[in-house]
Amino acid sequence: MRRRVWLLFLFFVIYLPSESVTTQQFEGIVDITITTPSYEDFDEMESVVQRYYVKEPLIRIEIQGSISDVVILVDKEQQELYVLDQALQRYTKNTFDEYAEEDSFSKTELDFSVHTTDQKKTILGFETQLIEFIAEGEVSESFDKIEVWVTPELNTLYGELFFAMMDKDAAENTWQAILINQNLFPLQTNTYYDNAILEKSEVTLIESRSLDKDLFAIPENYREVDHRKQ
Repeated sequence: MRRRVWLLFLFFVIYLPSESVTTQQFEGIVDITITTPSYEDFDEMESVVQRYYVKEPLIRIEIQGSISDVVILVDKEQQELYVLDQALQRYTKNTFDEYAEEDSFSKTELDFSVHTTDQKKTILGFETQLIEFIAEGEVSESFDKIEVWVTPELNTLYGELFFAMMDKDAAENTWQAILINQNLFPLQTNTYYDNAILEKSEVTLIESRSLDKDLFAIPENYREVDHRKQ
């Protein structure tokens, strides 16, 4: 579960709000609930909540679940990412370029078709429409099908960090890039592999509020360690 949660964090960091529905910058909290099969029993599902505190250009991510002692700080202006271990009072530092070089997801190109359906439902008060991404060609190691419930009402909440932190050429060939190009924000995503649910994600909270800048600072008593030696 720990490894999968780390991958999901790196994936869902692309969904961090950069502005609100209007032209004003968004400041507040976004919760995303991630549900995946348990490593111990694939038939059982486990959930964690990723809480995002957003105060442009800074983001704080807390993972409420199996690795709750870990906090991630993102500085979009400096293009840096910090992973804080609260139990050991230490942190590691990555630049966005370093992350892009190490991230295997950003180097994976998939062949898929896109199906926009007529199905609609309301999530958090926003009207959404179902888009399906169907894997084609050789069998994908990532998914058979992805169902994404999207809304155009939150178009400015999507995409900026996706291209900032991942290989730009590879990123352009992903299903996420399609949503970015169409100004669509995913409020719910279901990923299927081998006819079974691989993961579910759902935005469960979008709350605008003023945040203290201290939330995004590294505590003075934390020591830096080399992430390459972790």
